[in-house]
Amino acid sequence: MKIPDAGATEISISIEKSGTTLIRVADNGEGMGPEDLTLAVERHATSKLRDEEDLFRVATLGFRGEALPSIGSVARMEITSRPPTSDTGYRIRIEGGKKTPPSSSGRPWEPASRSKRFFNTPARRKFLKSPATELSHICDAVNRMALAHPEIHFRLSHDGRMIADYVAVSERMNRLHQVLGREIAKDLTAFSSARGRLAISGYLSSAPASFPNTRYLMTFVNRRFVRDKVVTHAVLHGYETLLMKGQYPAAIVFLEVPCADVDVNVHPAKYEVRFRRPSDVHDAVADAIRQALRQEAKGSAGSRASDGIPGPGLCRRDGSAASVYGFHAPTRQVIREGRNVSNGREPYRIDARRFFSSMDILGQILGCYLVCSSSRGLALLDQHAAHERVAFEKLRQQLNTGAVQKQNLLIPQAIELTAGELMFLEQKLPTLERFGFLLEPFGPGSYAITSVPALLPEGIIDRSSSRWLQS
Repeated sequence: MKIPDAGATEISISIEKSGTTLIRVADNGEGMGPEDLTLAVERHATSKLRDEEDLFRVATLGFRGEALPSIGSVARMEITSRPPTSDTGYRIRIEGGKKTPPSSSGRPWEPASRSKRFFNTPARRKFLKSPATELSHICDAVNRMALAHPEIHFRLSHDGRMIADYVAVSERMNRLHQVLGREIAKDLTAFSSARGRLAISGYLSSAPASFPNTRYLMTFVNRRFVRDKVVTHAVLHGYETLLMKGQYPAAIVFLEVPCADVDVNVHPAKYEVRFRRPSDVHDAVADAIRQALRQEAKGSAGSRASDGIPGPGLCRRDGSAASVYGFHAPTRQVIREGRNVSNGREPYRIDARRFFSSMDILGQILGCYLVCSSSRGLALLDQHAAHERVAFEKLRQQLNTGAVQKQNLLIPQAIELTAGELMFLEQKLPTLERFGFLLEPFGPGSYAITSVPALLPEGIIDRSSSRWLQS
C-alpha cells in the first residue's frame, strides 16, 4: 500500500538570524490547490490519513495536522503552492492565527512556505536560547532528516550563506560522510540484523573510539528520528564494557518495525515512540550491536595476524607492533611523568597518594590498556586517557600563568565539520586561541589547524587535535 505524501526529492531551507526572523522552506513536491491550502492550516486536518485504519499504521512524518496552524498562531506565515496539473500557483497568508482566503500568485511558484516567528507573542522570545544554540538545533534537525533520507537533496542556508548542501546519494555511507564528516564517518562499520519482523541496521564506532556526549548517537524508527529510552539503552547495553563511564559511541541505528507494532503519536515533538513489545525490541537491538562489535573485533585481530603483526596484547593504539616494554608516548612516558610529579617536580593532584608512581607495568592489552600491578592489586590503565590527563594538567598550569606555549604546524591539518559544528566553532575561535589552537578557514565546511599547544607530542597532533576540537 502506498502511503500518500508530497514526494519531494529536493528540500531547501533558508533561515535568517538563526530562524528568529525568517524560516523559508521550498520543495519540489506535488503541491496543493486552493481547497487543500485552506484545509492545511486548519487544526487536526491532514491529508496523510484516508481512513481510520491508517491511524494504526502511520508511516509518514507529519500527520497530526497541528504544525502549520500552531506556527500561524505566533507568526506571519505565507504558503505558496502549485498543483502538478496547474500552471498557476496559489497563496494563503496567516497572521497571528487570522487567515486570508487563498489567492492566485500570478505565476507558477514552486511549493514553499515562510514565517516570521513570535511577532505577536514577544514573551516567547525569552525562552529562545542563544543564536548559536538555536541554529545548532536547526542544523541537527536537517542532519537527522538527511541521514534518514539519503535519496533527497537537502540544502540549508543561513543569512544568505550556504552551510549544508547534501546532494542525493544512493549509498547511505556517502550521506554519512556528508553529514558527519570524513573524520567521524571513516571509523564507522556497517551492520545489519533481523529478528522476526524487526529489521535492524546502521553504523557503529568500535572501541576505543568514543565521545563525551550522545551527539553522534542517533536512532531512527521507520526512518523517524527518536530519542527513545528503550532503544538508546539497548545500544549502550550492546557495547557492554567497551566504553568508559561517561563516554558514548558514534552509532547510527535504523529500526524497521511494522507500523502496527509501534505508536508514534505519544510525544508532541514525535521524539518518543511506544513499542507493542519493548523488551523484544531492546533485546534484538542489544544483541545485534553486541554481535556486530564482536565480529569487528575478530576481523581486526585476524587482519593483524595475517599481516604478521602480534595480537592486541602487543600492539600500540595505531596498530603497529611493539614489545611489551618498548612503548612510545602515550604509554610508559605517562608513568615516568607520574613518578616525577610524585617526587615533587610538578604539583599533580591525582598522584598525591603515590598510587600511580608505585605501579609496575606488566604488559599491554587491546592496543590501548596497560596492565599494572601495585600493593593494592592489579589495575588497568587507559594509556590514551592517562596521557590526556597529564597534558590537561600541564595546559591548566600554562593557562594560569597566561602563557600557553604554541607550535606552528609545518603542514596545517584540515578538519571537516558539520554545519552546526562550523557555526559553533566560529564563535569559539578566541577561546581556542587562548588554549593554543589557531585555525583558519579552509574551504566550505572545514578549517585548517595552523598552530597547536606545544605540549601535544609529535605524531598525534593530527588525530588528537581534531578529536579535541570536534568533541
